[in-house]
Amino acid sequence: LSLASPVFAAMLTSDMQEGQRQRIKVEQSPRSDFKQFYKFLVPSTSRSMRISHSNLGTLCALSDYYQVDFLKIECGKFLRTCHASIPHVLLAHRYGFQVVYAKFVKSVARELYKHDIGLLAGHASVLMDLMSELQRMQLDMRSMAVDRATSIYINGHGRTVMSLVHEGLELQDEARGDSYTDYSDYSE
Repeated sequence: LSLASPVFAAMLTSDMQEGQRQRIKVEQSPRSDFKQFYKFLVPSTSRSMRISHSNLGTLCALSDYYQVDFLKIECGKFLRTCHASIPHVLLAHRYGFQVVYAKFVKSVARELYKHDIGLLAGHASVLMDLMSELQRMQLDMRSMAVDRATSIYINGHGRTVMSLVHEGLELQDEARGDSYTDYSDYSE
């Protein structure tokens, strides 16, 4: 245990009760969850152990708490293969899987109607990230709409909105008595 975790190493080598008795009382999870976690740490059983949807949350929590970095990294790799959902967004956020978190936030925001947003109660920062992504998506859609509008033909005369804008600028110059300004740099 000491080799796998600096937390266990500190507990077992200190003058604390755990160090003196060489026993650790686990209060962070049910015994069955800790046993499964422990099997990932023991060389004789770790090769046969697999991270799954059913044990992912437990393994993330315990590997984070006991600072078992190699197992936490494996949990992050597994999470990357999962579908985007609010529980997965929350898991990625809670345990600092930033790349996966950003990917899941974008995916959930794209299809928010499919997700139970009630699960976000009490998770204001995640909710804010989702709202920011929705806002970014809305701005992107507006930008695309403006880009499309500039290429729409007006009254079937083959003139685009941009050509009308250029004409308007030229008329303003004439009305002010300005010399001719070449607007060709701003052409479509």
